[in-house]
Amino acid sequence: MTDAKEVTLFEKITRVQADISLKKDGKNPFYKSKYITLDNIMDKLQPLLDREWLVVFNMNIPWWVKTIVSDMKDTLTSEFTVEWIVDPQQLWKVITYWRRYNLTSLFNILADEDDDAQSFYEEKKTDRFENAKKNTNYMKQCLDEDDFISKVKWKYKMTKQQETDLRLCYQNAVKSNDSLPFE
Repeated sequence: MTDAKEVTLFEKITRVQADISLKKDGKNPFYKSKYITLDNIMDKLQPLLDREWLVVFNMNIPWWVKTIVSDMKDTLTSEFTVEWIVDPQQLWKVITYWRRYNLTSLFNILADEDDDAQSFYEEKKTDRFENAKKNTNYMKQCLDEDDFISKVKWKYKMTKQQETDLRLCYQNAVKSNDSLPFE
């Protein structure tokens, strides 16, 4: 009598990865991008998990989301920490987000459009530009309006409209006498 080769957890996961097919069904209007929703992932993933005798479960402990895949012998996990959030609805949104990313990590699913993190950096650039508009302390360090604009331009790429907005902010700061040194 010969023993059948026991299939490992990683072989089972590899078979699931080979057979799963997902379409991006969610839309993020803020970044104008598409992604795969958690519902869609689970709808397509569950029959493949059942076929391979795998179970997926989540541990949602405040400040920590852990997703576990197991064949009852071995386990594989993916986990993320969560910001401290008091509002239960906001906390659940974050937990759902990380559960989705845990699953996509474990099963190597491309869940979002890859923008090479540009949306993150564009958001940061916008935040820094907005901060420059409010930074009267920085304005105080500049010789005049043109010096201020050139220093901001040196740090950040600006559109003509942004330059116009910055000039207006500078002029308003001068008018309100925010103790700029040249007034």
